[in-house]
Amino acid sequence: MIFSIGLAGAKPCHPWIGKVLSWYKVTPFRDGYRTIANTRICSRMTKLHYKVKLNGQSFELNDGMYFFPYDYFLPRRDDKGKFIITDNTIAIHHSTGLW
Repeated sequence: MIFSIGLAGAKPCHPWIGKVLSWYKVTPFRDGYRTIANTRICSRMTKLHYKVKLNGQSFELNDGMYFFPYDYFLPRRDDKGKFIITDNTIAIHHSTGLW
């Protein structure tokens, strides 16, 4: 499982943000990286560095970074493509890749 980073925030100089930024600094971008979502990169990095299980539930890293469940900011879609809104859903990241 992966987590969505459509919305992220942290205190200045937070270690998790530093790890993400350092990966982007040292990684030479090749054609293949255009097809790898940054959610996969950040999820894998978080699992490796922090030894956490990503199961769709909220979790907090030992350095204070808190991750909300998926449905808070990026609800899943049903078979017809409609968002499945839950009591947790407070925003919808449309994942268009335009940024």
